[in-house]
Amino acid sequence: MQKFLKKINISNNLKKEIARYVISFFFAWLVSALISDFPYFKKLLIQSINLDTAFTKLMTGLSKNILNTFGFETFTEGNFIQIIGTPGVIFRYGCLGFRELAFFVVFVALQYGSLKHKAWYIPCGIVLLIVLNTIRALIIIIGQYRDPSQFQIIHDVVSPILMYPAILFLWLFWLNTYGKVQKTTPKTLK
Repeated sequence: MQKFLKKINISNNLKKEIARYVISFFFAWLVSALISDFPYFKKLLIQSINLDTAFTKLMTGLSKNILNTFGFETFTEGNFIQIIGTPGVIFRYGCLGFRELAFFVVFVALQYGSLKHKAWYIPCGIVLLIVLNTIRALIIIIGQYRDPSQFQIIHDVVSPILMYPAILFLWLFWLNTYGKVQKTTPKTLK
């Protein structure tokens, strides 16, 4: 491996940057998997701060208001929402976007860049991802209204197509705009 790296002439700074990207990606994946796929941590998150309840209210409320604005008659109760005349959908824990939010937050938090920029960029990214997740939910709900037989296809295809490219865009924007390595210039002696 060392011979290969010498042949392609990768600088030590570039090696450090690549290592940081890989480590950030790994920790982002690990945290998102822990809060989404491991019952102990998922239960701890749900019970400790009731974050799922707040997000459920946010998702159902936003979805209901937008659907009503477009003339759909809706019914909501708890984590259930339906356009009258359809079976409706249930916002389960996995539908709330915690995996995607954790992936985004941890990756950006571990990247180069000032805390000042991270302090506003991470909350703005979270808001954007919540809006996109609401749009995803609306597409699923309206898709169910238009053709109930296509619900599973819409659910399984729309989520990755909408959410993961958005996360990738947010990461790339961060890396290209605010996540640059601060280059230090050596001080000259006078």
